[in-house]
Amino acid sequence: MENELEGRIRFTCLLVRETFAAWVNEVNVSARSAAEASAQAKPDDIGIPPSLIIDSTCFARQAAANLKGEFRPSILAEACIFIVSKTNNYLLRLRTICDSGRLVEARRSGRINGTLEERMSQVLAMEMRVLTMCGFIVNRYDEQRAHRFLFVLSEIVVPQESRSTVLHSAWAYLNDACMLDLDNERPFDIACAGLALAAQDASVSLPSHPIPWFEAVGAKTEAMERIAFKIYELINEWTFPQWLE
Repeated sequence: MENELEGRIRFTCLLVRETFAAWVNEVNVSARSAAEASAQAKPDDIGIPPSLIIDSTCFARQAAANLKGEFRPSILAEACIFIVSKTNNYLLRLRTICDSGRLVEARRSGRINGTLEERMSQVLAMEMRVLTMCGFIVNRYDEQRAHRFLFVLSEIVVPQESRSTVLHSAWAYLNDACMLDLDNERPFDIACAGLALAAQDASVSLPSHPIPWFEAVGAKTEAMERIAFKIYELINEWTFPQWLE
């Protein structure tokens, strides 16, 4: 039984690397030729940060070893890539990841099972399983989750030259917030709290005149304070946020 599990773990890690490679080799080629090229590609040659490949592979190994119940290695590999890409400064679209996974599947089996939309749904479901295994609270994950507001908010209130840094940090804060019981909080307020904390970390000034930016966009100040305090307590690095003074 141990040998079988280890084999599935190794196969999942291999699929992570092949999915990355297939993505790079996908442009204007057939599914078969792209997958054949991906099998020969090396991490250093495929034009993406090596750390993203390494982190995704390590995370996939841990997930495969600890995930309860049966799992499909290809779906788990793609879910791990999707999760890790959110924590790195290199966000990948779910559609791109799943499309690349289908190319790998075409090479290995000679056929593709199901539609792209069905595969995306399977990967999202697996993402929830993995995050639950890691201790995240995912019962309120839906189309209105806080992460989805970050991009719009950053376009409105964060200076362009600092946007990438602040957005990356805010995304990490919201990942931490997913481990908190925030069922009674609005996802929009959670997003605003994460953005404010990230801006403070980066020493980036957000609009404050004629009224503070969070009031201008409709956030609830008391809710933002409450959420910010909980996040800082969680990561055990308490510092009284200056924007609340």
